Amino acid sequence: MKNSRKTLLALAFITLVSFSFTTKLVDDYDKEITEWQQNRINELRGARSPLNLVGYYGLKEGANTFGSGKNNDIIFPDGKIPAYAGTFFLKDGVVTLEVEKDVPILSKGKKFENSVVYTSSAYTVLEYGSLQWFVHKNSNELNIRLLDLKSKSQLAFTGVDRFPVNKDLRLKAKFQPYAPASTIAITTIYGKTSDRPSAGLLTFTIDAKEYKFEALGTGAGQKLFIVFSDKTGDKESYRFRFLNTDAPDENGFVTLDFNKATNPNCAFSPIAPCPLPPKQNVLPIAIEAGEKKYKSEI
Repeated sequence: MKNSRKTLLALAFITLVSFSFTTKLVDDYDKEITEWQQNRINELRGARSPLNLVGYYGLKEGANTFGSGKNNDIIFPDGKIPAYAGTFFLKDGVVTLEVEKDVPILSKGKKFENSVVYTSSAYTVLEYGSLQWFVHKNSNELNIRLLDLKSKSQLAFTGVDRFPVNKDLRLKAKFQPYAPASTIAITTIYGKTSDRPSAGLLTFTIDAKEYKFEALGTGAGQKLFIVFSDKTGDKESYRFRFLNTDAPDENGFVTLDFNKATNPNCAFSPIAPCPLPPKQNVLPIAIEAGEKKYKSEI
C-alpha cells in the first residue's frame, strides 16, 4: 500500500514538473511573439518605415535636377522643398550632389556641403524639413528613396491586425544550399524582372505534407529571406508576404515561424517596388498566422 502511494506521489510530481516545464515553454514563446510584434510596430513607426515612403525615383547617368518644381528631373512633393533644390550627378556608379545656394539641406544634423552621397560601400542620408532621402541600389539600378516623416500614412497609422498565434506554424525547415551559388529571376509588382541571389531550398512539412521554399540570400552562414503567398492572400492577408529566418544552424536547419510573417512594403506604400513570390513559393494551403492585410485609415 505504501509503495503504491509512493508511486502515485512520484507520478504526480513528474506530471507537475512536466506541466510546469511545458507551461514555461508556452509562456516564453508568447513573450517572444509579443516582443517581436512590438518591435515590428516600432519599426513601422520609425524613420525608414514604408509608411513614410512618398517617392522612388530612378537616376540617369549625368545630371538629375530635383525639387518641387515641375521642370525638374526628380519632382519632390509640392510645398515640402523649394522648387529647385539641387542636382545629383551620376557617373560610373558614384553619385555626387550639388545643393542650390540658400537651400539648407542637412546631413546628420549639419548643413550638407557639396560632395559624394553614394558609392558602392556607403551612402548619405539627406534631410530637409520632414523629408529624408538617400540613394538606394535595387538590383542594378540606382534610385532616390524619399521619405516623409510626417506623411499622412504615418500620422494615420494605428497598427496592423494579425492572426491569432498558431504554435503549430512554428516549424523546422531543412536548408539545402545551392553549390555553386545560384540566382533566380524575380519580378516586381511593376513588372520589372532581375536576377537575385538564391541561397537554396527550404524543405518543411505542414499536416504531413512536404513543401519547399526558394530562399533568397547570399549563401551559407547568412540570414534567409522568403517571399511567399498562400490561400489567405487577397482575402484575410495581403496577396503575398515576407518571412525572414536566422542563418541555418550547424545541422542545416532553420526555424520557419509563420507567426512572424509580415506585409511587404507595398502593402503600406504603393510606391514600393516589392518582389513577387517565385512559383516555388506559392502555397496551395492557407497560412493563418502572421500579419493580416493592412487597412489604411486614409
